[in-house]
Amino acid sequence: MKTMRRIVRAAFLGEDPGDLSSISNPETIQPIADLQKEKP
Repeated sequence: MKTMRRIVRAAFLGEDPGDLSSISNPETIQPIADLQKEKP
């Protein structure tokens, strides 16, 4: 879970999430990253 928290935080903040090989569904990160684009 620590790795997933780091990845989600990075994606939401628009930072490079780094190595995604340890998560089973890396495609779930893009919708989180898209949330950042929706902020005013």
